[in-house]
Amino acid sequence: MKQTGYGRIVSVASRGAMQPAGQLAAYGAAKAGVCNLMGAIAEETKERYLDITANTVLPSVIDTPSNREAMGNDDVWSWVNPESLGKVICFLASEDAKDIRGANIPVYGKA
Repeated sequence: MKQTGYGRIVSVASRGAMQPAGQLAAYGAAKAGVCNLMGAIAEETKERYLDITANTVLPSVIDTPSNREAMGNDDVWSWVNPESLGKVICFLASEDAKDIRGANIPVYGKA
């Protein structure tokens, strides 16, 4: 990316990065670390590499068959439709998001 001066980094962390939950301390800390890493990359590249961006999406539970099987319908109202999450990621990877750097974007919604 530095050689071409262009790139988009979009990491997927979790809602747990910003909203701690009991019994998930290590998970939340790891996801918060992803957010911090993307923020640091955004800071390191913002002046010299104007066309490189780094951002993170923070989905709640993603509505997949395996998650439904494992969790039933627990809090299904807050689950994220995979296609919706994909649209946010595609936006962040696009030229339209060229001025978004170091953002942690929550993606919660109805399944």
